Parts: sequence; structure tokens; C-alpha cells
Amino acid sequence: MTTFSVNHAEYQATNGYFCYAYDSCSVTLVKDYPWWKADLQKTYFVSALIVKPRDDNVDFKDVEIRFGNSPTISQNPIFSTHTGATPPAGTVLSFEPPNPMEGRYLSFQSTTTTVAISICEVQIIEA
Repeated sequence: MTTFSVNHAEYQATNGYFCYAYDSCSVTLVKDYPWWKADLQKTYFVSALIVKPRDDNVDFKDVEIRFGNSPTISQNPIFSTHTGATPPAGTVLSFEPPNPMEGRYLSFQSTTTTVAISICEVQIIEA
């Protein structure tokens, strides 16, 4: 289970406050392969995600995004990935699968070790 930093709980990435402020972000503790997951409470068809990482984007690198109906992250299909260099500061990222996907659970997981994941806001775009 991923543990979040004090005052940086997982719900802060879905509170509707699209910000750059670190204090309003969801931040995991630094660990091997940390993850963030949201239960959308019902099934949606999703065509895109808009993600606002922390302003300096330091904690959003080599991330695998999964979306599906299983509460177990690894059992859901890959929605998209973000690999390589850390995006420039202030970047808002957009992710689109080849076709809209159906699911209830959205997750972000680092594919590297000894890191954290910081997400300030996630906007889910229905198909």
C-alpha cells in the first residue's frame, strides 16, 4: 500500500482545485514503485486525462497509467504512459488511449525505484 505524506492525501488530486501549489497536491512517500489510485465509484467511458503534476514536476517521471474495473492495479489495462525526462516546470500533461476505455479505477504507478509521485489535479474526460 502506498502511504501519502502528511497533509498530501490522495483525495487532493481530485478535489477540483487545479493548482500548482505543493500544499494542495497529493504526494506519496518516497519508496519503490509508489502508486496513486482513485475509485470513481461507478463505471465511466474515458477518452482522456489531464494531469497537473507538482509545479516543478520532479515527482512525475516514468509513470504507468492504468484504468479498468479491478481494484487491483496490475489487473487493469494500460491507459497511457509517461516515460523519460521530467517534464518542464508548470507543464500540464494530457493522456489519451487509442480508444476510449471503460473503468471505475484509475491509477498512476512509478516504474522506477526510490521515488515519489506528486499529482496536484487529475481531470477525467468522458467519451
